[in-house]
Amino acid sequence: MNSKIVTTLTAAITCLSIVSGGAAIYYDKTHDKGNITIDSREEFLSVNQDLMPQTAASIVQGSGDGFLEAMFTGREIPDTDTDILIWAKSDKPEFQTMLEDTSLDLKIHYDKNNSEALINAFITENGSQTLSLYADIEGDTAGLYSPSISEYYYDLTKEQFINGFETTTGISLAATSNAEDASQDPAKESADPQPLDDAADDQNANTESSATSSTDTNDSHTDNTSIEDSEFMNILDVILTAVTKDNVTATYSDNLHLEHVDETISGTTYTCQPSADDFENMLYDLCDYMDTHESARSYIHNILGNISDKSDTVLDIETLLVNEDGCLKNKAKEIATNLSCSAFTWSVISDSTGIGRALNLSFICNGTNIVLTCEKASKGAMYMSTSLDDSYISILTTPSKDCESAASHLGLSYGTIEITACDKSNTTKALITTTRSEDNTKDETVISFNTGSHIGNIELHIESKNSSTASMPFTPAEMHIDMTSSSDEEVMTVFKTYHNKITSILLSSKILGMIL
Repeated sequence: MNSKIVTTLTAAITCLSIVSGGAAIYYDKTHDKGNITIDSREEFLSVNQDLMPQTAASIVQGSGDGFLEAMFTGREIPDTDTDILIWAKSDKPEFQTMLEDTSLDLKIHYDKNNSEALINAFITENGSQTLSLYADIEGDTAGLYSPSISEYYYDLTKEQFINGFETTTGISLAATSNAEDASQDPAKESADPQPLDDAADDQNANTESSATSSTDTNDSHTDNTSIEDSEFMNILDVILTAVTKDNVTATYSDNLHLEHVDETISGTTYTCQPSADDFENMLYDLCDYMDTHESARSYIHNILGNISDKSDTVLDIETLLVNEDGCLKNKAKEIATNLSCSAFTWSVISDSTGIGRALNLSFICNGTNIVLTCEKASKGAMYMSTSLDDSYISILTTPSKDCESAASHLGLSYGTIEITACDKSNTTKALITTTRSEDNTKDETVISFNTGSHIGNIELHIESKNSSTASMPFTPAEMHIDMTSSSDEEVMTVFKTYHNKITSILLSSKILGMIL
């Protein structure tokens, strides 16, 4: 295992350290200005809770139940009733002509508890429809039909559809499996087909394994998500033992300027600078935890196992983290020395009421200066950035003052999000604005960005309504193909054909081609 892996793990541990949770900060307003005596390390750690847009737990589980989040992350789709219309326009006349009457239209109804799902998807290019897709689940049956792909309507079981959909898209429907249904009705187990038995058995085995391993941490949760959340927090607690009462200092000031949100406050700056011994002790604790908790080793394996191209570097990092054959314990002193010599500084600022308002984490990795920054304005604006030497990416979120709810029907925040990416020679900006209609029936998100002098400025519009008009078309009985007794391979052939043809249509789409 070479030194690059040790250096990479050093950076990984450093970045993980910023995701910290804790109770509300205790702050004594009678403190004198200047240096302050810290009563406990919790005062430093708890300020970080106010500075992250989501807690450590929500990073594992997801920060909400928005439909778009599920689409992009592969998490479980929430109950949804919406019609979504996506279209774009350009300030260049020649490209605007291409975009006229071009759109992506989605109609979605999903009710997990009642085992109902209905999805329509249409792509229109200059007034001509290039894709029409219909899919539904009702009870234990499902249907799939696209005249753009095949003239036939495929009748499926619910489990066949769910397994085919999740396998080809990576998006979870998390619907009830036939195995669960069979446990309630033994007669049905022998009567109904059991598609993709191997996958279903593996899933059940993983559930049982996770539930068993959770006893290592005395976790009382019964679902996998809660178990993973608990394991993440347990590992994080071990890593944060590097923060001690002795390596945290605090200074009070009446004039602290938060430049990115343009606000000056009175408050306390907490700074943590662990020593090599602090890091080394933490790594030894991490070794002991990994050695005694199979659930922790499984959690690390599952997290890194999600990386599609599992390189030797990723495998080596996994081997280190789980302390396989004692390798982390053997490298602990070297990693600790690297961390302590990397100009590692972690500081946070709380205002006079004790609320966290700014975070700055900086260190050097492989000769690159890395800085993570977060600032929070009193009226809700949030700034976050990551910089590597002369390059950086920043996100400034400003919430809307007009909307009572924080997020739209699709899970997007009302207000504006400004994203800036910069290197030595170029700066790219995108502005995302989400608003609610006056009659409260729909949301509109506009994503504005510049694609260069050739195409110019693009506005991508996403309109979403509070209700769905999704429906299945009538098809003659002779056009139906019954797949309910077909083999797993036959069913997957249909889904892969659909997936490949839909992908081809999307990639040749003008609206997507201009954006990508």
